[in-house]
Amino acid sequence: MSSINNRIDSLRNQMINEEVNAFIVPSSDPHQSEYVCDYWKVRAHFSGFTGSAGTLVVTNTEAALWADSRYFLQVEQECAGTYVKLYKQSIPHAPEHIPWVCEILPENSVIGLDFRLFSKSQIDYILEFATPKNIALKNCPNLIDEVWENRPSLPSNPVEIHALEFSGETTSSKMQKVKDEIENQKADLYFISGLDDIAWLFNIRSNDVDYTPLVISYALVGKEKSYLFCETSRFDTKTIEAFEKLNISILEYSSFAEELPKLTENKKVVTDPSVLNFASFDGVKGEFIFQDSLVQHLKSIKNEVEIENAKKCMVKDGVALVRFFRWLKPELEKREISEYEIGRILETFRKEGANYRGESFSAIVGYQGNGAIIHYTAPEEGSAMVKNEGLLLIDSGAQYNNGTTDITRTIWLGGEISQEIKTAYTGVLKGYIELETMEFPKGTVGMQLDSFARMHCEIRIELPSRYRSRNWKL
Repeated sequence: MSSINNRIDSLRNQMINEEVNAFIVPSSDPHQSEYVCDYWKVRAHFSGFTGSAGTLVVTNTEAALWADSRYFLQVEQECAGTYVKLYKQSIPHAPEHIPWVCEILPENSVIGLDFRLFSKSQIDYILEFATPKNIALKNCPNLIDEVWENRPSLPSNPVEIHALEFSGETTSSKMQKVKDEIENQKADLYFISGLDDIAWLFNIRSNDVDYTPLVISYALVGKEKSYLFCETSRFDTKTIEAFEKLNISILEYSSFAEELPKLTENKKVVTDPSVLNFASFDGVKGEFIFQDSLVQHLKSIKNEVEIENAKKCMVKDGVALVRFFRWLKPELEKREISEYEIGRILETFRKEGANYRGESFSAIVGYQGNGAIIHYTAPEEGSAMVKNEGLLLIDSGAQYNNGTTDITRTIWLGGEISQEIKTAYTGVLKGYIELETMEFPKGTVGMQLDSFARMHCEIRIELPSRYRSRNWKL
């Protein structure tokens, strides 16, 4: 683990050169993606923690990593023997590191950030704690480049057009709906930075990000002319010509920061603030009109082609699962199989299906107690050996050209089943049925429905002895 410590030492030296007293490293990319490409795995590189969520704060004396309960064990294992200290978050994604760092820093300090990785609301939140102590925020977009040796490059895979047989709607038709909204808002441009929104609107796909077939890009949609910022070398001549007919110009992704102020000067720009990074907010030289993503709304309403493809996709994935289960049971009668191998074998069955693109997330294969670990990932070396008995949880899915799957199955492999397991399994099943059959009014949120999903499950808590005479249930 000395390599992690060496990286942190190099980072601290560069912080001195940049005259910053703390540097905050989130898990995100400039597009607020759930999964990021290797180029943006900065937090993982400097902490050793490879989980999907967490924040690293480096000062001249501290290397503090905030993570929620899903990752406590993983952080302790992956960061053992390094400078990195775990700070346990009580609420996932809560910015608990901000009051902490602003408290330990003296007045007139400087916090370094890459503004591309923070939204405007996040910057505003930091300033709430920094301003009273006159702590300044400094944009340091090149600090990491100076200390990350052999940093991976941004993806350069070819960009594919998502065929009409899968999308059910042309790019021209989708673009017109956005242009209509621009007209309704009496605006000039619609700015899009969410990768899933861009992939849907322009009907493009690639393999830039793990588990999702997205293309790293920005987009500016205008009433007459539109711009897609993505390296032009990734597009074939046919695609470029097709986009030109739609008055879509493909500009280099690397030119985005330079071109954004020019294209937005004195313009009214509609955008979704939830995925707008602060560097882009600062770069727009016109007037903002903030609203929830129109594209998110449009793509949530599936057309007939998409619905039919989703059905075909589920059948195809179901066939892969049935073939896998037919393999698993007799194989376990011959030998013990590691959790990791089970995940890889399941993937091979899915690969044999038409239009397979990859897993939709890292398969969770948890045997016995490991099935209770949230977001568990079986390691290649040292994962549990599955026997022909007990419980096996498999939560997995795939990306196909015609849809995405996410399937969870809890399997009893053999032996005597305890009443506790029967009760828990039945409670979860009842909860699912409650949720599946629930009728609810418009405006109901998931948190409210969650109560019905949990209503048949008992959660027993250990209470002080003076309360133990009563049977408490939650």
